[in-house]
Amino acid sequence: MTAQLVRKALDRYIIKQPRLRRALTHIIFGAGERHITLVGLNITVNLLRENGYYRAWRKSRGSIFLEHEIGVLLTLALVVRRCDSFVDAGANIGVFAAAMAKRKLLDPSFEIVAFEPHPDTYKRLVRNVAARDVNTVNAALSSKDGELDFVDGAVSHVFTAAAHKNSYSIPAEISRIPCKRLDSYPLSGQSILLKVDVEGHELEVLEGARALFTSGRIAAVYCDGHDADSVPAFLKNMGFSLFDGVTLEPTLGKSFALLALRGGSRTPESASLPLSAQ
Repeated sequence: MTAQLVRKALDRYIIKQPRLRRALTHIIFGAGERHITLVGLNITVNLLRENGYYRAWRKSRGSIFLEHEIGVLLTLALVVRRCDSFVDAGANIGVFAAAMAKRKLLDPSFEIVAFEPHPDTYKRLVRNVAARDVNTVNAALSSKDGELDFVDGAVSHVFTAAAHKNSYSIPAEISRIPCKRLDSYPLSGQSILLKVDVEGHELEVLEGARALFTSGRIAAVYCDGHDADSVPAFLKNMGFSLFDGVTLEPTLGKSFALLALRGGSRTPESASLPLSAQ
């Protein structure tokens, strides 16, 4: 109740008093121009005239999701419109899967499969996508069918295969997790967008999808973090062009956010995507 009263008071006595608001904004922030990065875009704002964008940028710098992942979501929304399936490897609680599921409102045949290995996180994934017709699998994707040791950490997004444990891991917290090759899973799609966020296990996930790559069914891959040598080499050997997943600028593969599009073009607009887009 107190917060609502404060908001109402600010709206009445400052926001709706334009001369006072302008003067206070000028005193606090100034009135010059500032170059900022917002939702993956490099833009120029005036600290007085576009103060809301400036404040949003300042707030986003304290959040990986606001600073990084929203820009990635916008990029994948462009790419996924040319695909008939979305596979989320390392889905966590399902933010990306749920966002991509909006496509099903326009195309009910669009297929979404979300893989999440952590049993507890998986429960929230299921709840979050329950009304969105997303197939969920409580397993890890890897280069083989079977089981793998995983190591936990303080937060859910650092859960990873024990072979890739790091300073974010709690070494004593080991669990045995089912794993499978993606190309052994019954996917119906012929033009798949594969998102990989698996904390160091990226190459194994890609190796486990080799049959889908060689048959041309993988149209695009997004890796949120990856080994800077092995993963780009794998994707280039499969005939993909590499881009920064936030800016869409061509890259040699060093970008943390790595987007790979099928085809030899150096521009995302003309890189070979599914036949439905040609």
